[in-house]
Amino acid sequence: MENFRKKRHLIAGMIIALLILGPAIIHAQTVNLDNAIKGAVDEITYTLKRGSKVAILSMRSSSGKMSNYIMEELISAIVNQRSLTVVDRAQLDLINEEMNFQMSGDVSDASAQAIGKKLGAQSIITGSFESLGNFYRFRIRVIAVETAAIQITYSANVVNDQVIASLLGNTPPPPSSSKSTNNYAPTAQQGEYKIGDTGPAGGTIFYVRNNNNGGWRYLEAAPYDISKQCEWGVYKDSVITGARIGDGKENSRMILLALSRRKKDTDRAAELCDRLDISGFDDWFLPSLDELATLFKVMQSLNKLDTFKKDRYWSSTEKNDRDAFLIHMGNGKQSDKDKDHNHYVRAIRAF
Repeated sequence: MENFRKKRHLIAGMIIALLILGPAIIHAQTVNLDNAIKGAVDEITYTLKRGSKVAILSMRSSSGKMSNYIMEELISAIVNQRSLTVVDRAQLDLINEEMNFQMSGDVSDASAQAIGKKLGAQSIITGSFESLGNFYRFRIRVIAVETAAIQITYSANVVNDQVIASLLGNTPPPPSSSKSTNNYAPTAQQGEYKIGDTGPAGGTIFYVRNNNNGGWRYLEAAPYDISKQCEWGVYKDSVITGARIGDGKENSRMILLALSRRKKDTDRAAELCDRLDISGFDDWFLPSLDELATLFKVMQSLNKLDTFKKDRYWSSTEKNDRDAFLIHMGNGKQSDKDKDHNHYVRAIRAF
């Protein structure tokens, strides 16, 4: 958690640098639209009281198609979190006819408050998506229906990619030679590796892609386990996670965010990975289920399973609010256990 807090302070410093150094640096920090939406949903679902009823009221943009896409994605993602109740779009359509407002336009706080009361919602979500030259600015605002107090503000810079061009009806941007922002941030230039090689941190390269889309090509497993068995954490609290190769770092980020709101949950699997520093590399995370399963298969083929305990290891993939998935590193079998059980952990990194 200490390393996580340090990273949060670093992000705050970066924001100050962005304000000072201007658009060129801001553009370098862009994310794709789906990741921007995901970030907004993370903030909304972790801030609002569990069980609250919310209405996604409007999304101002230059395209009705874009506004509808963002609103539908927000609704879908919030519903999938299973912690808030979302007003159905059909109810909003009725209010639209009655009060004559446009979901793709601006809605005043007073109007939003009145609409929220009609819908029986505790919170109203509005937003905007506008061009800022070479990139777009995505903003979300959440207000309390009862008091009109601002509960959440969220913003992100969105890269102008093929998805944006399609939704706005623009000409697609030319391919960029720079690395795009994705789950894994790029590291310093590295040499060529193949599966089984020793990586920069002294671990084993267990996955190689034929490209570096998203800024990474290799997955490296740490040369040894975290020093102790530990819990997964956030028992009885659901975290959106993925199982695929490429999901582990984002899973870990989500788990750390959830842990930061539960002060009694300390020294959990993702936290211990985040704190790890091996040979000067501190970008470790808890592998997803598929990443961990691939690691088992590769280490088995290399006759290197003796570096693991013949026992279960946590993945960063959740099954539900009580259970998460594991892989037995003696036989490769998948299982799921309560998040408050203690199991082994092997961190990985991407570069």
